[in-house]
Amino acid sequence: MDHLQGGKKIASWLQGLGLEQYADACIDNDIDPAILRKLSDDDLRELGVNLLVTGKRS
Repeated sequence: MDHLQGGKKIASWLQGLGLEQYADACIDNDIDPAILRKLSDDDLRELGVNLLVTGKRS
């Protein structure tokens, strides 16, 4: 899978989650599904993804 195709898959997935505002950052940074799985919290913050994880609310 090329990066453009992978980026479109990520964009579609994010849209389904209601997080389409992060799609451009993933596409612009060539984030495909394989890379996405390896990103740390810090990596995601650098991409502009600033979400609180629901599981941390105890």
